[in-house]
Amino acid sequence: MWFKGLRIAHVLLGATVGLSSACMSLGSVVTSDNRAASMMMYDFRTLPNLSSWVESSDTVREPGMSKGAFVLQKTQLFQRAVMFSMINPQPNGAGFVGFESQDTWDLSSYNGVELKVRGQGDNYVYKVNFRHNGQGSNDIAYEVFYEVPKNEWTRIVLPFTAFKPYYRGQEVPDAEPLNTSNITTVTLQIVGGVYSDFKQHGASSLEIDYMQAVN
Repeated sequence: MWFKGLRIAHVLLGATVGLSSACMSLGSVVTSDNRAASMMMYDFRTLPNLSSWVESSDTVREPGMSKGAFVLQKTQLFQRAVMFSMINPQPNGAGFVGFESQDTWDLSSYNGVELKVRGQGDNYVYKVNFRHNGQGSNDIAYEVFYEVPKNEWTRIVLPFTAFKPYYRGQEVPDAEPLNTSNITTVTLQIVGGVYSDFKQHGASSLEIDYMQAVN
């Protein structure tokens, strides 16, 4: 399903996915302007734990009713992270499940980020949120929506130009641009769809192999 409110992000994704695939197949190749083609941020296939990731779901607010879990799935053959979510939104669609890590990244040499993911369950629209310059949970977040296919591994490329400033679900058009040289919080999130023309509820899972910065 294509959601009207997500079309800009999907157009940008389509324009960059070819470059992303090339970066993956070539590994540490350097581009013609001597910039690295990719930089791994979170390789969930090898991380020993997820202790730096903290839940940030709507239960931090009085009417909140959604809940999630972020765990490593380890078998004898593979390892990956899984974000489980139960979206139980308010009547207007307000509700979210997320997990954030307060790490500092200089991504100014890259054009965006790439995730390898697989979605299952009731919902398939997710978000990546960035905060910069040490801003906290009550400050503006720079966000982009993306939709994953049902039960199919896919690489999602999110250009930095697609990230827009939001405050509690509403866009802030006059906010300063995202400072990609000083990203200080990374959040993986799923939402109920408040202020959007889509609504989500129920239980879902998002399997994640990695997140990396790409050109």
